[in-house]
Amino acid sequence: MMLRLILIPVLASPVAAQTSALAKHDVDAPITVDADRLDARDADSQALLIGSVRITQGTMNLNADQVKLFYTRTGGKDPQINRLDAQNHVVLTSPS
Repeated sequence: MMLRLILIPVLASPVAAQTSALAKHDVDAPITVDADRLDARDADSQALLIGSVRITQGTMNLNADQVKLFYTRTGGKDPQINRLDAQNHVVLTSPS
């Protein structure tokens, strides 16, 4: 069974985007996460995605066997992703 999670937070900081090849990437676009398994660790503000992981924001796609998400949650709002650690067969694609 494929799990799907849609998050609205920002993946990249504006400073990093200005100096990279991804300067035109839409950091305000929703983030869609698909994986075979999702282990949420809310107490640690982490989630572990395992198996056929695909994370999409706008036109950027990240595929990997496993991704650990680090996030913060403020005032009952959607979580904001602070960091992604991808492992095994990692592929990042973007048209820019």
